[in-house]
Amino acid sequence: MSEHPTSTEERAKRVLDTALAIFAQQPDWVSFYRQVFARGGVVRRMFPTPESLAEFERTETYRQLQRMLAQLRADSRGPSQRGDQTSVITVRIPRAVHENIRREAYELETTVNQLCISKLLQVIAPELVLRTTGGRFGHNPEPPPAGELTPPAEAVAESPAPPPEQRQAT
Repeated sequence: MSEHPTSTEERAKRVLDTALAIFAQQPDWVSFYRQVFARGGVVRRMFPTPESLAEFERTETYRQLQRMLAQLRADSRGPSQRGDQTSVITVRIPRAVHENIRREAYELETTVNQLCISKLLQVIAPELVLRTTGGRFGHNPEPPPAGELTPPAEAVAESPAPPPEQRQAT
């Protein structure tokens, strides 16, 4: 295999090999998620564009990674051994949706929180996500901290800097 895999299959194999090596170390699920799925993780490094990531998310390899993550979540029901901080979000939903989630959690013998985390970790087709129009809404309308918006190093090398009028003031 070349140093920089080019085909989707080569990159998927590199991702799977890396994920299997991490999984074999029996990390907590948060550490696995960070190293495999999160920004800067192996999936995002191998599939840096939205198009390539969407293509990868439809593969059996991606489903294997999701099963590994689910297994680690099942094995470590408590907090992360690394002491990772947790954040709280509030989601406003219609009562009927809330009741359905409660029923589903009961039927799956889990908590509403665990069910919601499971659902949040799943892939959703971009066309199914409603876009806000006319400004940002919600409890926290500011963008994430600048470090969280920084693209991976590979993407920075390939994209020109934005004009000064488009740069965010710090």
